[in-house]
Amino acid sequence: MSVRDHGCPRTRRGGLLGDHVRPRTRPAGPVRPPPRPGPPRAARPGLARRPAAGAHVALNVWPPDAPLLLRCSPAMPPARDCPCCSGLPYARCCAPYHRGEREAPSAEALMRSRFSAYARKESAYVLRTLHPDHEDRKRPEAEVMREIRDATSTLKFMRLDVLDHDGPDEAGFSHVLFHARVFEKGQDRSFIELSEFAHDGVGIRYRSGRQLAAAKVADPKALTIAAFQALL
Repeated sequence: MSVRDHGCPRTRRGGLLGDHVRPRTRPAGPVRPPPRPGPPRAARPGLARRPAAGAHVALNVWPPDAPLLLRCSPAMPPARDCPCCSGLPYARCCAPYHRGEREAPSAEALMRSRFSAYARKESAYVLRTLHPDHEDRKRPEAEVMREIRDATSTLKFMRLDVLDHDGPDEAGFSHVLFHARVFEKGQDRSFIELSEFAHDGVGIRYRSGRQLAAAKVADPKALTIAAFQALL
């Protein structure tokens, strides 16, 4: 598939939010005595006591019907599914490949990581995982990178379905057949591709691909590599 902190500016009057949210001042008047201490108020049934600031809260201790809204800490983001549709959280799926922590172990894993890279605008990874034999390696790198960035900005990579795969064969080539659900400004640009991969001495890389518009295939899920090749 070849396809800052947002800080509030300070106002002229000094405050981060401006004078329109200044705390109100009370008019001068007699000072009221503080209220007398009384017995502690009984907790309302069904309400959980709010923990003290900084206390560790295990999410499973709150009853499902508790009316207290729990918000995730920025330091502990909720698990998010990987765009490659593996069903795993992104952090445990394609993220290590995108960060360069390890190489994809198979052609299918690399293909999934490239789809995920398009979806997450990881343009450098898309370029890095092109095989030296890929036709785009013969063009100026800046030009190829610009096209990749344009694709990640204008296209929405919504879903990936792996249909078939094989290899590596005696020549070291592996193949993955997949259905990519892609949209551009509401227009369906989905396609089916048979990708070829080979090892470049460092890792598995994308070598080439042949595509068909998904609209031309009646039942993409029934396709095999042999059946797709017969359609070309």
